Amino acid sequence: CIGVCPVPGAIDLLMKEGIPIPEIHSPCTKCGLCYAVCPGDYVDFDALYKAVFECPPSTSPIGHVLGVYTGYAADPVLRFRASSGGLATALLCYALDAGLIDAAIVAHFKPDDPTRAGPYVAKTREEILSAVGSKYGPVPQAASIAYIMKNDGRYAILGLPCHLAALRSAALLMPRLRKRIVYYIGLFCSTMVSDHAIDFWLSVHGIERSTVTNFSYRGKGWPGKMTVRTANASFSYDSAEYWEFINRFSPKRCALC
Repeated sequence: CIGVCPVPGAIDLLMKEGIPIPEIHSPCTKCGLCYAVCPGDYVDFDALYKAVFECPPSTSPIGHVLGVYTGYAADPVLRFRASSGGLATALLCYALDAGLIDAAIVAHFKPDDPTRAGPYVAKTREEILSAVGSKYGPVPQAASIAYIMKNDGRYAILGLPCHLAALRSAALLMPRLRKRIVYYIGLFCSTMVSDHAIDFWLSVHGIERSTVTNFSYRGKGWPGKMTVRTANASFSYDSAEYWEFINRFSPKRCALC
């Protein structure tokens, strides 16, 4: 919603119960664009199908299926670092190396807080690789719309189904956005978790969030381990152990999806 709002400052994201919630206030002009692209309100799948596939929706409950394959990154180092094969990262690196895109929009842990992630514009192969791995906390990925609208180029965007539903809906209304996003890569999602999940997990294990210097939810092979590093120590937890715990912090909206 922030990315498509034509009035600077009319929408703020406020953290409520560990989830960024939009708050609309003056000088809102009630243009309705924020609701038109919000996947939490409505997604016009008929319009999206006609725009993307130039045909009505398939009768399949999962949509249009052109082919089904399995794959993984051929680079063994990338595959080991990745959450589940590294395929999305490998595709983005290929697209950049082949000159198909100028940048990729990915999720990256923030420099000032390595436990929180946000949208990140990766313009080099090294920047794409630095964002490898799952980020289970809230990431307002569609906020990158504002950047794409202001900066010319060809973009690939990596996101969850809700992210891509919002971006596709926005592209229907904004020709410039539709022209600049040339690839959408969707990730499978079971749920995200609120920001309180990692707070509670760290507190249970006696780790102050402010002392964390490096953090990852997955990696080190499959199914992966959570790794937490501070200036003085390193901690590692099996994915099944922490996921069963933090999954309890899933927001209601994910249950609806």
